[in-house]
Amino acid sequence: TRGRVSMGPALDEGFNGLAVQGCVSRTVRDSAALLDLIRGPEPGDPYFAEQPRIPYSEEVTRAPGPLRIGVLPQAWGGRRTTAPVADALERTVRLLESLGHRTEEVAVGLGAGWEEF
Repeated sequence: TRGRVSMGPALDEGFNGLAVQGCVSRTVRDSAALLDLIRGPEPGDPYFAEQPRIPYSEEVTRAPGPLRIGVLPQAWGGRRTTAPVADALERTVRLLESLGHRTEEVAVGLGAGWEEF
């Protein structure tokens, strides 16, 4: 939500831009409704994102069509993925493909390791 939801007017960027305003919700629909309520710039914002033409709560009701989805099978920092996590990922990949989406394994080069972060 960086640039989409203001931290202002009291703050400019929490934790150098790594902290954002939002919620932990049970559904995408709930997150979209909250984002509709809290989006937009405030005085003092160093930058802001263009506002959407369609409310997020309306956008989530539309079928997305086939998506290309990157799957990251390895944990960050070269850590071993546990069997339960690997099994859940495989079930999720199969579900996504059964819904008509295309999945492909990807690798993310973070440069610095997790410990440095």
